[in-house]
Amino acid sequence: MQEPLSPFSRPRELKVEPKTEDEPSPSLSPTLNDEFSPQKFKLSPSPTPPPSTTNGTASISSTPPLSNTPNLTLKKSQPVVQLIGDLPIAREAALATFNEIEANSYQYKTLGRSREALESMTCDCIFNPATDHPDSACGHDSDCINRLTQVECLMDDCRCRSHCRNQRFQKREYANIDIVQTELKGFGLRAESFLRKDTFIYEYVGEVVSPVSFKKRMRE
Repeated sequence: MQEPLSPFSRPRELKVEPKTEDEPSPSLSPTLNDEFSPQKFKLSPSPTPPPSTTNGTASISSTPPLSNTPNLTLKKSQPVVQLIGDLPIAREAALATFNEIEANSYQYKTLGRSREALESMTCDCIFNPATDHPDSACGHDSDCINRLTQVECLMDDCRCRSHCRNQRFQKREYANIDIVQTELKGFGLRAESFLRKDTFIYEYVGEVVSPVSFKKRMRE
């Protein structure tokens, strides 16, 4: 049994033995076992296998390397060109269903006249039939001021006279076209020869009426 301690009794002295430097403290420093010493755990690098060779030549992998840059280019869809060269000519069948109008029919004489008296100017084109190219007479590659402003030259004002090539509406110089029969869209027009860019094809002709008469016909 333990002796009861009196409040007036002196505590017993505890004798602490000094530790040497060679003796590690069991409570503070754990002892490592030799089996788990870091010296015994040596990682050996795995050798990289050489590329496979065939007849002494290194073979190239069929798998392409991954690219870090995404391909953002999008291919634009090309419009489908519909050729109607195989469609039959149907001019006679078309003329049997409607009347061909050669010129505009005006409701009043004042309709169709230009409000600007000086809308067409006298161009500076000069043409010599013996030496000049035909297009120099207000043609496609000329510097005719009227042609550049999309206005026709007047027969009495143009210096090229009858050789002027900027009177296509007045002379009805239409392109070589023909009427064909389509499968689902009725009649259509087809160019029968090569047409260069900006070629005048045909004039949209018909009956020209006033806006009041047009609205009245639409209501009827």
